Amino acid sequence: MNCGSCGYANGPNAKFCSECGAKLERRCPECAAEVRPDAKFCDQCGTNLTADAQPSAELTPAPAPVDPPRAAEAERRHLTVMFCDLVGSSSMAESLDPEELREVVRAYQHTATEVIESYAGHTAQYLGDGLLVYFGYPVAHEDDAQRAVRAGLGILDGIRRMSSRFREEMGVDVQVRIGVHTGLVVIGEVGGGSRREDLALGDVPNVAARLQGLAEPGELVVSATAHHLVRGFFDCEDLGPRALRGISQPMNVHVVRGERDAQSRRDVSGALTPFMGREQEMGLLRDRWELVRDGAGQAILLNGEAGIGKSRFTQVFQESLAAQDHKWIEARCSPYHENSAFYPIIEMIRANCGCAMTSTPEEQVERMREHLEAAGHCVEDDLPHFAALLDLPANDGIARPEALPEQQKQKTIDAVLSHLLAFAVREPIVFVVEDLHWADPSTLEFVTLLIEHAPTTKMLLILTYRPVFQPPWRPRSHVSHVTLNRLPKTQMAPMITHIAEGKVLPDEVLEQILARTDGVPLFVEELTKMVIETGLVREGGEGYAVDGPLAPAAIPTTLHDSLTARLDRLAPVKEVAQLGAAIGREFGFDLLAAVSPMPEAELRDALQQLVEAELVFPRGIGRAATFVFKHALIRDAAYQSLLKSSRQQYHRRIATALEERFPEIARAQPEVVAHHYSEAGLTALAVEHWRDAGDRARERSALAEAEAHFTRGLDLLATAPDSPERDEQELFLTLGIGATRMATEGYTAPRVAEHLARARELAAAVDRPVELGTALLASGVVAMVGGELVEAHGHGTQLYDIARDTGHGTTLVAAHFMLGMTTGHFGRLREACEHLDTCIELVDAEPPESVIFLHGQHPRAVGLAYLAMARSLMGMLGRGARAHEESLEFARTLNHPFTTALVLGFGAQQALTLHGPDRALELADELLALTAEHDFPFWLLHGSVAKGRALVERGAVEEGLALLIEGSGALHDGGGSSDGSLFLGEAYLMTGKIDEGLDIARHVRSYIAEIHEDAPDAPTGMAAPWSAILEGGLLAAKAEYEGAERCFTEAIDISRPQESLLFELQATMGLGRVRQSQGRHEEGAAALQAVYDRFTEGSDLLPLVQARALLDELRAG
Repeated sequence: MNCGSCGYANGPNAKFCSECGAKLERRCPECAAEVRPDAKFCDQCGTNLTADAQPSAELTPAPAPVDPPRAAEAERRHLTVMFCDLVGSSSMAESLDPEELREVVRAYQHTATEVIESYAGHTAQYLGDGLLVYFGYPVAHEDDAQRAVRAGLGILDGIRRMSSRFREEMGVDVQVRIGVHTGLVVIGEVGGGSRREDLALGDVPNVAARLQGLAEPGELVVSATAHHLVRGFFDCEDLGPRALRGISQPMNVHVVRGERDAQSRRDVSGALTPFMGREQEMGLLRDRWELVRDGAGQAILLNGEAGIGKSRFTQVFQESLAAQDHKWIEARCSPYHENSAFYPIIEMIRANCGCAMTSTPEEQVERMREHLEAAGHCVEDDLPHFAALLDLPANDGIARPEALPEQQKQKTIDAVLSHLLAFAVREPIVFVVEDLHWADPSTLEFVTLLIEHAPTTKMLLILTYRPVFQPPWRPRSHVSHVTLNRLPKTQMAPMITHIAEGKVLPDEVLEQILARTDGVPLFVEELTKMVIETGLVREGGEGYAVDGPLAPAAIPTTLHDSLTARLDRLAPVKEVAQLGAAIGREFGFDLLAAVSPMPEAELRDALQQLVEAELVFPRGIGRAATFVFKHALIRDAAYQSLLKSSRQQYHRRIATALEERFPEIARAQPEVVAHHYSEAGLTALAVEHWRDAGDRARERSALAEAEAHFTRGLDLLATAPDSPERDEQELFLTLGIGATRMATEGYTAPRVAEHLARARELAAAVDRPVELGTALLASGVVAMVGGELVEAHGHGTQLYDIARDTGHGTTLVAAHFMLGMTTGHFGRLREACEHLDTCIELVDAEPPESVIFLHGQHPRAVGLAYLAMARSLMGMLGRGARAHEESLEFARTLNHPFTTALVLGFGAQQALTLHGPDRALELADELLALTAEHDFPFWLLHGSVAKGRALVERGAVEEGLALLIEGSGALHDGGGSSDGSLFLGEAYLMTGKIDEGLDIARHVRSYIAEIHEDAPDAPTGMAAPWSAILEGGLLAAKAEYEGAERCFTEAIDISRPQESLLFELQATMGLGRVRQSQGRHEEGAAALQAVYDRFTEGSDLLPLVQARALLDELRAG
């Protein structure tokens, strides 16, 4: 019974197609009704169904026309197309009688289709004297391009042999031209009524036809794409780029001259990738080899999926035996000879005896005779059997064996078996039979005998196969099973580096290759080559770079056919695999059932078939079960086979089901819903969910994910028409990505400023004052960090006005938060404390769940950290220290790493002043670990500065200075504040590098002076007294007391209007040391005592402890 899906001829009682798995149905040729396989008459219209039935004499009304069953839905498919055309058919039509022409054409078609079918090709159309042939449809094979070329060469050879008859009988020379091309098509039913057929649409058939036109009579021409898939297996001549009619760009083409001896991918590989892992499996082979050398033969059943490295594994084992006496023999089964008896054994004998097919039969017989004599055979007995096996003609020296076919077969097996066992007597042998899943029954029978005889020989029998093959042999003590599993990522990475010729691939590209190849060496090799050769990465000096977002990689052309073949073997349930693929690499039964039209029982059965075929792995049971595609590339192949319109329908159903039937998943994973709406083409819904996903990720400090989500939303909006609604969505996304990049790239990164400027513009345009306030807050922080304090304060003031006008609570929190920071940096510390206290009170008055994160940080935690610094500077040391501890404790309860990083950054710097280097180092190390894990570059630099400063104070000068120099330099280059430079200056003072320290102090003071020269009313800021104190200390170290006294006095004059009692204390202590050096002890003590007495708390903290120690020194004279 012929399969209606793939055309394969099955047995008369088959229920399912043995080629593609489709259910077989017998239908009446008259009315198309389904009938039983054994029915003699149709039970619907009475038609006689027997082969020799005569038409009934009874006149019955003609049945109404019945439309054929609806074809399966069209699909996208990677296809190799052959176009074969008869040369000179027009001139033949003139010179030949129509009946003679018909005979020529039918003979040509018969010869061609016989070859095509032997390679599982599908003749899609007979176009006059042309043939349109598909390889890879309706059933794909892993080597469809090879099959097409082999079929093409076979057609040319068959036509040459056929042509001699017509040349003699009719005087015509019959020749053909053939073109082959590979590429993407959409294939499905076209036509209507009774004229329906499955055709491939796209440029591939057209290109194949045009290539045929380039060929000379008797030639086969292939495209560069097809050549890429078959190179090494055939002798090809490069014809260079050629223009094809109707094709916009010239195309490189090759003419195929003949077939090479290569039988497998290993035979045509160039430089091999490093062999990684497999130590345990290789160790087992070596152990069994030692037993073989001792005379105890062994068999190894080596199992592994396609591309896992079975052939490479045996090759490496062979290389390991190079120094030992042994004989290595190989036999390879072939997908083209699954029904050719003893094919791998015949080819093995030819290779070992030197009986090449190109030799004459007489030469082959003579070489066979010599080989058998050398092996110690009885030539008279065995040569006839070997000659018959190789189909060599009988002659005077060889008599054909006279026996029944089954007897002859057994004698042939015995002869070959004796031949191999004779080798194993003289020396140990390794006999490898590769790809048993393609073995013919006679070869399997021979292998069975080998396994039985192995224990008493010095033979190691290695049999390789794929999981689809089930070994028929019972367990034996001398038979070992070895399964090659997927390699871990640690072993795959060196392979990728080798393929990239030692150049480093970007981390995101490396991770994508590792994730999509699932530890299969062939997948690793081909995907890496594709990434490099197709320009997905740009080559640089020592590595590769990615210029933009990395799009999901396509499937390498070299793997398309193999992956599609796996899916085609399960044609009846392929739609379930496709629907699962639309959900993702992993999909749950509940969701699949919600979107599948199948009844639940049928769906479970389909999934079980996918599990049994090892396309998916199950996890869990019942409706809670989930399924995972064994390979990411299998999932990709299933997904890419869907039409774009089908993909959109599937994604729409999935997104709707998630929101309506699985709301908990939709709330927890809005990015999943966003993805499906994006792929469904529903832009507005997709953008809304991308924004939600970005916000949720940012709240968790998952900033890389947040940036990706916001970017996806903005990319979608770029295609949407202009409208106020569109601008509002852009506003929300732009605010989100601006705040995210503020954390990942730094506050002063150019892209951050661009995003915030665009957000302010959009907020004003769509009249969204609250969002304008959010943009102003972020812009203020950026300006403040960049040293633009006046601009920052202006943003804060505008923000406060918006909060007052709108009465919006969160905006008011943001306004006090912003003004607290700017007034603090201005040196208006009391005002800063008032704003920050109000900010914290407003936050505390609201329920915790209603408080938002302002530009990615919690206002209470960070407000407390700023308040701690302001209070400490005002001399409220105890309250400042307690505010810091409270901010740190609160931040750690939030599970929000970015907020914690800010608090740790402020705390580490404050600890240097209040607690000393030990506490500062503890906080800095915590900050560095956190920023390294979450990639917060700005706060990573602050952590380096704080740690460096602490290490110098503890005596680790070299390490500390290195961290300080690198961190402060990067902060300065990024337009950040001068804090890092001033900490470095303090370290230079501690280590006696006075001139280097003075350069820093004077540079900062010069910068402050320039600001005041341009804007006389600008506040002095906190860097002014700090830099003056630093310069004074450095000058005092050089004994330049007059200059030092001037600096300290200036610092005191700046600190007093700021109410910065701590800076005033530090400046007075510096002045006291100058007085001490001048012998003016009482004067220094009196001034220091007066400032010290103004402190009312924090006597146990470092500043007051140091002040008391200096007072004691001054009083002691």
